[in-house]
Amino acid sequence: MAEYSGFDLVLVAENSETTSAEARTREESDRKAAQPRRGKGAAKEPALSREQMRRQGDATHAAFVALGQAGAIAFLNGRDEKLAGRPLDIASDSEEGLQAVRDRLKDYAALG
Repeated sequence: MAEYSGFDLVLVAENSETTSAEARTREESDRKAAQPRRGKGAAKEPALSREQMRRQGDATHAAFVALGQAGAIAFLNGRDEKLAGRPLDIASDSEEGLQAVRDRLKDYAALG
């Protein structure tokens, strides 16, 4: 009995209009589709833990409430001198970091 390799065998009946170049192109396309994705879609770092995701979500919510969408995106992804880093990363790292980001958002709310 033959082993199953994980790929289905597909038979294609070629007619007189199909050229060998078209067949090679189709084979190359099928081969690329079967390869694992690399590049932009490939994970470069380990995924965040549940706690990191929770803290990141809490910081994001607080920033959106305090600053609105555009302000929150700019704040969370930019470097903040008082926090000495990127607020989204700082909030994700620890409860203390999350609290520091919340406190910084209060500073911004007091200004505006």
